[in-house]
Amino acid sequence: MVDGTLEKDDFERLYEEVKAQIETVKSNRIVAEHRVIDVDTALSYLKHLF
Repeated sequence: MVDGTLEKDDFERLYEEVKAQIETVKSNRIVAEHRVIDVDTALSYLKHLF
């Protein structure tokens, strides 16, 4: 960093890190959504049995 600006290599490295973090968050969100759906499905099935 020179005078508060990022060099191209630094920017690209940070950009790739942020992209990877975003993908991780997206994946975690998808997993969390499926867990909620699974719980709802299980409860519906149990209600049906009773």
